[in-house]
Amino acid sequence: MTDWASKWFEIRSDMGQSDLATMMFQDRGKPLTKVHFHHREADGFGKIQSLIKSEGLEITPPIRALKPPPNYLNFYLLIKSLIIHPRLPHNPWKYYSSDKPASLPDDVSYWILSTNENQKLKDLAKQKKLNLGFFIISEFDRIIKKQLYRNPEDKSTWLSPVDLRGAFPETKTSQNIVSFIVTDFKGNDDLDIQKSFENYKKDLKAGLYWAYWQLANIGQWIGIKGMKWLAQAGKNRSFWMGSFSDLGIWNQKNLINSNLKNRAWIMAPPGSASYPIGITTIEWCETRTITIKVHPSICKEHNLLVSDKILSEFKKQISNMS
Repeated sequence: MTDWASKWFEIRSDMGQSDLATMMFQDRGKPLTKVHFHHREADGFGKIQSLIKSEGLEITPPIRALKPPPNYLNFYLLIKSLIIHPRLPHNPWKYYSSDKPASLPDDVSYWILSTNENQKLKDLAKQKKLNLGFFIISEFDRIIKKQLYRNPEDKSTWLSPVDLRGAFPETKTSQNIVSFIVTDFKGNDDLDIQKSFENYKKDLKAGLYWAYWQLANIGQWIGIKGMKWLAQAGKNRSFWMGSFSDLGIWNQKNLINSNLKNRAWIMAPPGSASYPIGITTIEWCETRTITIKVHPSICKEHNLLVSDKILSEFKKQISNMS
């Protein structure tokens, strides 16, 4: 069976949009290990599983039980995804050069939180009546708009991946089996963010990720040539502020009792001019890591300096909150 979702990464790579991703990890007292891989080979959930399996530990990822829609709805869901897919009316960035090549795959800024810092983050999210992932991305969204948007009041749109392994339990770890939900921020104050969160929960409950899953698999209807045409049509447009991946909480008993329990993960998606900012977070045995990667297309200075400034401001905002 053709892995159509992975074909997108191959096509974009042929167009000059690298699909190199980086999975880095650090065990206590040891140097950082970097593993570069092509996103067409695996998604984040799958790559974590394959890496720890190679070290002798098998863990079921933190997935929800999901039931896929019946096959007769596939074409309807595809049409729906084409209608609701985000289309920004203009490019919001202060600086934008879509032909800039990708940065090094490990050009990232990251924060390894202590147990106390992680707990404070959870407490702040609870105070705001948001789930933790949404709280993290809403705070980053405010900062990025102030630093990189021409008009910080403009709407922003994030791609938020949803793991579908709960619906396809027999899927190979090497297969991309992730869809997404759209996260919109139409304003920057707490009331606007609360409205965005309600919309996000509504879309998640409605299962809109199934429509976007059909869009990822549109190749079964239009073939590789059709996919190449669509990729070319969107090549020089910035549809998204970026992607935000929350890879969940990993605290399984066999993990806590293993020699991997003191590991910190730093994960960087490929990114492109179409979704130039990639943010990831994961909690691994009470240790949380937040990683940010910025594509050079929106940077006047070196992209690593830009991501450092954004992360530094995020940490400052968190420390100033009570």
